[in-house]
Amino acid sequence: MSKLHVAYICNDVYMPMTGVSIYSLLEHNKNAESIDVYLAGDEISQENMKKISGLIDKYGRGFHYIDSAKICRQLESKGIKKHKGKTYSPYLKNLITAEVDKDAERLLYIDSDTVINGSLEELFEMELEKPLYMVIDAMWDFYKRKLGMEDKAPYYNGGIILYNMPVWKKEHCYRQYWDFLKNSPRQYVLGDQDITNILFSRKEESRNKIGLLDLKYNYYSNYYLLNRKLLYPAVGISAEEFYSAQDMEKADKEAVVYHCAKYNGERPWEEGNEHPFRSIYEHYKEKSPWSDAGVFEKRHSGIIAIQIRLEQMLPRFLYIPVLRAAQKYYFYKEEKKLNS
Repeated sequence: MSKLHVAYICNDVYMPMTGVSIYSLLEHNKNAESIDVYLAGDEISQENMKKISGLIDKYGRGFHYIDSAKICRQLESKGIKKHKGKTYSPYLKNLITAEVDKDAERLLYIDSDTVINGSLEELFEMELEKPLYMVIDAMWDFYKRKLGMEDKAPYYNGGIILYNMPVWKKEHCYRQYWDFLKNSPRQYVLGDQDITNILFSRKEESRNKIGLLDLKYNYYSNYYLLNRKLLYPAVGISAEEFYSAQDMEKADKEAVVYHCAKYNGERPWEEGNEHPFRSIYEHYKEKSPWSDAGVFEKRHSGIIAIQIRLEQMLPRFLYIPVLRAAQKYYFYKEEKKLNS
């Protein structure tokens, strides 16, 4: 049996989705020797605090609340700008590693927009060598070049991060990340995910500080958007830089963590959505203390609305260049907005 240390970050608006994820985690990991849940919260209401603490207590697990305002004040005191001028939340993942039990050997960070559909114990038992472990993302080649990443270096998704705490500390990764935040004049569209890749991802395995997780531990909704045979040329990566078709088919059948990222601009908790993970999200929501939480209003930008329409009309081989062009424009626009 394993001792699980897991961490989430959310505000009060996102608490229903976070609660659904935590409920699904607790339900599928009853055999773990212990589970300690760390929640870095931003102005969580008393009602939601009562729900989440009661849920975790019901399963006999440990609950630790991290006041994210303290970390945000530290960032502000060092002159670090808020992401998009609004929030420090996109920078917190790597920083909350300093807030967990000092005896924790491993910490699993989990995005709030996830559903856990199986045991996580393997992640706390597998052999580890590197400071952190993540799933490779199918990131656009033009954006990787914009970040200044090495050619052929993998780009990882920050929705699930397994920290090997002794090595993370030994190699001073926390300090490297903190120093980057202080010294970089540039802001990044995807916040700490971009920075983590810039700092730690390298082409050569011996220099790469990020280990590879099985795709089943971060099965991303966008993999449904493109035919798998067209994924590599569409995104601009080679098969060697990503998972094989067999890996993806296996993950589809054996997914442990469903990552409910935007799919054509939609989330599974929005009204009238056609998200591929809608049914599994609703299954766990109905059994959670947030079963009465209402649906969210769907908000599509004009570009997303056009993109959805074109996806419905065009064959995949014609839709791909349209999607690439739309994404290229999106990243250009967002970066310009961040750094103007």
